[in-house]
Amino acid sequence: MSETMEEMLEMLKNYLVADLEETYPKVRFRDGKNLIQVMKDVFSYTKCPFVILIDEWDCLFREYKQNKDYHVLYRVTPVYDGKNLLATGVEIEAKSVEEDGVCFNKFIYNVQDNFEINYSTGEAKLIQ
Repeated sequence: MSETMEEMLEMLKNYLVADLEETYPKVRFRDGKNLIQVMKDVFSYTKCPFVILIDEWDCLFREYKQNKDYHVLYRVTPVYDGKNLLATGVEIEAKSVEEDGVCFNKFIYNVQDNFEINYSTGEAKLIQ
């Protein structure tokens, strides 16, 4: 996979760019090697803000050898309503262990402009 933090981040960036290019084939990407620009291009096309959630941040913290004395506990929990197959959203929590640097608890709703989402079946339809 990767030997260094830089290699791992580069691999992650490349995967994200490839996923965005595949998901939005009609977008004209100005710089396919620049994740920030790719995200700006998608936003310009969709006019819809989005969040990328990566629940494997523990590997980043474990491999970050330059700061062994700083730890952040985190948790990403999908929240379901009843027997729905699709989560209503996710609760994201993080807290610094050694100091008060990081402390938050946010809920991100599973919604998308121009889409009708059926949470009970997991189906989503584009609406015009």
